[in-house]
Amino acid sequence: LAAVERIEILAGGGAVQFGSGATGGVINVITKTSGVKSGLHGRVALSGGSFDTRTGSASVDFGGELFGINLAASDSKTDNYRHNNAVDEQNVSGKATLQIGAGEIWASFASGKTDAGLPGPLSNLQIAANPRQTTNPLDKMTAKNSTLGAGGRMTFGQAEFALDVSTRDRDFDSLAPSFAGGATNVTRVNTDSINPRLRVTYSL
Repeated sequence: LAAVERIEILAGGGAVQFGSGATGGVINVITKTSGVKSGLHGRVALSGGSFDTRTGSASVDFGGELFGINLAASDSKTDNYRHNNAVDEQNVSGKATLQIGAGEIWASFASGKTDAGLPGPLSNLQIAANPRQTTNPLDKMTAKNSTLGAGGRMTFGQAEFALDVSTRDRDFDSLAPSFAGGATNVTRVNTDSINPRLRVTYSL
């Protein structure tokens, strides 16, 4: 979250500007860009809570006359309420921006990993006996995400042209020995996108 500037939710056909697969809508997460001559800033946060929950995050931002960079990292762990429901998550991201005349170019990366236990469903009788128990003490999953992106925008009078290029890898692995004979699930997804956009502003 330290790297997020804002989140935009666009519903309907207007979201197709973000790609042909966004006909129904899109959630656009916009990461921070350091302001011109904003200097060097940093942030560190630590927190803890019930069920051995502990979270740490850090971010650093630098904005020079023409160049800006943002880096952020976080580490979160919790045992959660139920047995075999622990979650261990790490994320790191960064973005560099260069101002060029009436526009800018940028490059970014993001990577995350989540390890979690899968406690399984409980019947009403099991909940009444012990709501924290697990029916699948050995089931677990691992999810990994990585994204590389680059792009830019340039203004020509009342027109603005922008281009975003990105590649994303998503890996998901789960192991469920609780099923008869055991069960595994392996998913590998790679998504590449090129999104050119042209916006013209005019008044009637």
